[in-house]
Amino acid sequence: MIKFKNYVEIFGKKFYLGEDQLIIEALPPHYYEDGTPDLSDVKGLERMTSLEGLTLELGGITKIERLQDLIHLEVLNLSHNIIQKIQGLETLKNLEFINLEYNFISKLEGLSNLEGLTYLKLNNNKISKIENLERLKKLEVLDLSFNDIKKLENLEELTNLVELYLDGNQIEKIEGIENLRKLKRLRLGGNKLHNIKGIEKRKSLKWLYINDNPISDLKGIEHLKYLTDLNILGCDFKELPELSFLPNLFYISSDFYSIDDTLKRIKKSSS
Repeated sequence: MIKFKNYVEIFGKKFYLGEDQLIIEALPPHYYEDGTPDLSDVKGLERMTSLEGLTLELGGITKIERLQDLIHLEVLNLSHNIIQKIQGLETLKNLEFINLEYNFISKLEGLSNLEGLTYLKLNNNKISKIENLERLKKLEVLDLSFNDIKKLENLEELTNLVELYLDGNQIEKIEGIENLRKLKRLRLGGNKLHNIKGIEKRKSLKWLYINDNPISDLKGIEHLKYLTDLNILGCDFKELPELSFLPNLFYISSDFYSIDDTLKRIKKSSS
């Protein structure tokens, strides 16, 4: 009888399983004496079929492969690698959390079978279009910050989305968020927005970050009565916009006052 081994080997070095999780991240330089490891260098991974969490921040993974038998995976973290394509995940239908940040992925694809996914992190890649997410109806958090996205689109089926992060893209217009009735946090800092027209369609928002955009007009923000956090640093305002009509606003970042002074001014204006 073959005894189960609760470890994998990379270049002859053993990494042990912790409960149902395997986490290998930030390896010290001496582990790279034989080169930066790819998935094919992780020996023994295929026998860990009961694994529920897998983190492999190895720096050298080029392709998502050899994971098809890990059908109990709920958490997958392959961030900080050199992956160019999302693939090889079709059988992992129990996945709830995927982190693929800091890779070289250019297209949103290969996720349609993962209908239980609630958290998808793909910031700092090379994605140019929001697409192929319509079957991820349980998704609650979507992070596509620091990509090359030019348009807010194809989000209408994500009706359970609570947090949407799109900082550092090329977006010029707020649109396509009408159906996101549960959306509480929206980050659009560092895009190409000149106004916030369309934001009035998402009255559920509590956090709105639109910093570092060429915005000089906040028309429409008066509809966001639940807003508690607002970031307008680095916008094109000549003075602090009137915000006293937002009864729940608690935190604001602007170029004009410290946070405390800003809050005092808002409180005074509303009294």
